[in-house]
Amino acid sequence: MPEALESRVIRSAEAVLAEQKYVGTLDVLSRMGLVAAVNVEAWRKGRIESLEELIQGSPEKIARSLELFLDWARGKRLIAHLVRYVRRTREGEVELRVFSEVDSEAERVLRVHFFSPDLTEAQRGKLVESLSRPPERVVFEILRDSECAQCKTELERGEFLTLDGKEPLCMDCAGLADLGFLPSGDAALTRRATKYSGETVVVVRFSRARKRYERQGILVEKAALERAQRELGASSEAGA
Repeated sequence: MPEALESRVIRSAEAVLAEQKYVGTLDVLSRMGLVAAVNVEAWRKGRIESLEELIQGSPEKIARSLELFLDWARGKRLIAHLVRYVRRTREGEVELRVFSEVDSEAERVLRVHFFSPDLTEAQRGKLVESLSRPPERVVFEILRDSECAQCKTELERGEFLTLDGKEPLCMDCAGLADLGFLPSGDAALTRRATKYSGETVVVVRFSRARKRYERQGILVEKAALERAQRELGASSEAGA
């Protein structure tokens, strides 16, 4: 049994490293099938409080898997960096926790990422910065009536709501009411508005036919959208 587990850990770690030039603890557990990638994504976006109960296997198996992974990484002389797991909320960025109970050493191990020595220091720095960046905030275009958990405003089909943890919030309570909606379809306008906007939020809607969420556009600061529209309009006139 120990040999079989060691083989799974090493095979998973080597596969991820070959694909990305870096490998994290959660990457290995996900590749081994011990935690679902969709659950990791939901946790990163704040829809799951902690991953602890969603990691499959006994505490002994998980601890042994992590030990084998760390031994493998040291043997390969990979370069270790800690990555922050954070998400954006209306109050600002908050640190995510893998475990519900405070266990600083376990949290540290699950945040460690190992990078290929083939990468330059600058390349590693950019990757660490990217991995530590919180996921984009997401707003849902709802398909059925709902209610804001904070102000109790009724939300009708087609309106927007976002989730703070598991609580649905209207745009006012989420602090997003001042943003304007820019539908998908105009790549040039989207690029400019995103460039000028201090905050950008992705808008998605669930497709019952495809059984997945699909991007509908973005929310950006209204001033940024107006500036982008003016500039593109002036460019069109000049071209004409």
